[in-house]
Amino acid sequence: IMDVVNTIENIKAKMKMQMRAHKGIYGLNEVFFYIATIDGTGEGKIQWIKLDEAFGKLGIFLTSQEQSQLCKFIGTNPGEQVSLERFTNIFRDEVPLKLIENVTDTFEVIKGENETITPEYLWSIIDIKKHPLVKIFHKKEEYAQRKLDLAIKFVIMDKPFIDLSDFIEIHKNMFYTMPKENVNYFIKYLPELW
Repeated sequence: IMDVVNTIENIKAKMKMQMRAHKGIYGLNEVFFYIATIDGTGEGKIQWIKLDEAFGKLGIFLTSQEQSQLCKFIGTNPGEQVSLERFTNIFRDEVPLKLIENVTDTFEVIKGENETITPEYLWSIIDIKKHPLVKIFHKKEEYAQRKLDLAIKFVIMDKPFIDLSDFIEIHKNMFYTMPKENVNYFIKYLPELW
C-alpha cells in the first residue's frame, strides 16, 4: 500500500500544495530563489545533507519514505550533491501542447507586427484580475502583480524585451507549480490575462 500511496505524482502534488500553503510559492522562479540561498558551493549544487534544509525553506515536509522515492526520481544517492537544475526538475511536468498553443497565439496577437515586446508594454495590457493568483487562488491583485513582476524579471534577466520563448517560459513558470486540477482552467482563460 505504501508504494501505491507514495507515487512520485502524489509526492509532487503534496510538495506543490505545501509550498503554496506554507511559503506562498506560486512559481518555479521562487523555488530557485529559496534553494539558491542554501547552495553554499557557489556551483549551483545542494549537499545531500542539506536537502532537509532545502525542503524546509520551501515549506515542504516529507516522510523518509517519500524522500527516498523522490531521490530515486531525481536519480541521486545519499552523500551526493544535487544540482539546482536537477532539484527543480522535480516540478517540471510535461507542458500540455494546448498551453503552448494558447501562449503562442496570444503572443502573436499582442506583439502585432513586431518580433518582441517590452516588459512595459506587457504591463500596460495585462488584466491582473485574470491572473491565476487572483482568479484561482483568490489573492489580492497587488500580490499577483508582485509575483508576476518577479517571474518576468527571472525569465528575461537584463534583456529589454520579451520574445516568444520568454513569453512561453513566463507561463511555464506558473504552470509548473499549479495544482493539476487547475491546469485546464488556466489554459482556457489564459488569453483573457493579456
